[in-house]
Amino acid sequence: MNHLNYRILAFGLLAGLPPNVGGGKPKELFPLTDFYDTPESFASTGKPGDLIRSMEFDGYVIPQGAKATRILYGSTNSQGGLAVSSGVVLVPPGEPPEGGWPVIAWAHGTSGVDRTCAPSLTAECFANYRVPDTYIKKGYAVVATDYAGLGSDSPIAYMDRVANAWDVIHSVKAAQKVVPSLGRRWIAVGHSAGAHTMRGVAELQTDINDPSYLGFVSMSGLGNARDPMIFISKMAPQLAFFIIISVKARYPDFDYADVLTDKGLELFEQEKARCQGPGFGPPEPSPLKGSEALKKDWDRNPYIDKYFKMDESGQEKYRGPALVLIGDKETPHTMKNDPAVAKRMCQQGVDVLLKIIPDAEHVTLLGKSIKEQVDWIADRFAGREIPSDCETILK
Repeated sequence: MNHLNYRILAFGLLAGLPPNVGGGKPKELFPLTDFYDTPESFASTGKPGDLIRSMEFDGYVIPQGAKATRILYGSTNSQGGLAVSSGVVLVPPGEPPEGGWPVIAWAHGTSGVDRTCAPSLTAECFANYRVPDTYIKKGYAVVATDYAGLGSDSPIAYMDRVANAWDVIHSVKAAQKVVPSLGRRWIAVGHSAGAHTMRGVAELQTDINDPSYLGFVSMSGLGNARDPMIFISKMAPQLAFFIIISVKARYPDFDYADVLTDKGLELFEQEKARCQGPGFGPPEPSPLKGSEALKKDWDRNPYIDKYFKMDESGQEKYRGPALVLIGDKETPHTMKNDPAVAKRMCQQGVDVLLKIIPDAEHVTLLGKSIKEQVDWIADRFAGREIPSDCETILK
């Protein structure tokens, strides 16, 4: 892959947006208010899935007639401890169907790792992806988590599939407590970092066994994090910055200076709180290559290595069904890792439909696969026969 393509790919992964969306400066960013702060009593009285507080909010750019409600709710971190996440419930206009609005639990891509980088603090409110907008127009309610640490004051856990998956799962439970028109049945959908989260959702559901969960859709990023993160960080060290901030949140003894050069430390201080992605506008090109900002073998630092190994797959069990979408112009690591997870799922008896979308890369996959998404989702809610490519995948 040449130097120009590296930069285009890095831009796409950081922005996580379809073409002509999110360009330029964001329309409006809302302040981080005390709505997002965890009550002192919650540590001793709260439980995962508890609704801490909610508020209707009419400042978002969403389809006409749709209603938005912000939520703050209890979640679970990957060590099994209590966490807090925020999010938004988006409900279509009109009267719900019998049984309530079918629910899509949306898991967004990279937006940053600072509290102010919560997509619920942007005017576009996840709809800058245009995909949640499409779901609302098709008659689905969207429950969109920010993830713990974005908005909420819990520690950040970027690319921690288990923690992020709990945020998705608990968001549905919390949303149903505040919006009575929501149905019980739900499907999880994620792109990029959110696709990575789908692996966690499928894993956790083997134990939860929620009968209302109907499966998941992943769009580019289902597989392991290490290889693609290292690959993209060569030209976009911001991704490495996001990882090491999350590592520091989990392992306080970790020292940034052990993995960053002097120039890298300087850039890190400038970039660590910068938001990018849905609603924040596109990222600015990095003034440094990864090799200038990151020390050699930075990913083999004991703390970084431990964080990545926590993510490595191969032993966990999964619950489907699953629609796995990949653009045919994706990174070689994604083209290898996502089908590998699909294969492991098939080996466990999970029904997997794997689609390679022509002329689509990480950024444009969202829009170019919209028909595949909505058709598969509609079939799951309708109870139609579940399609599977496993016979081909296992060859």
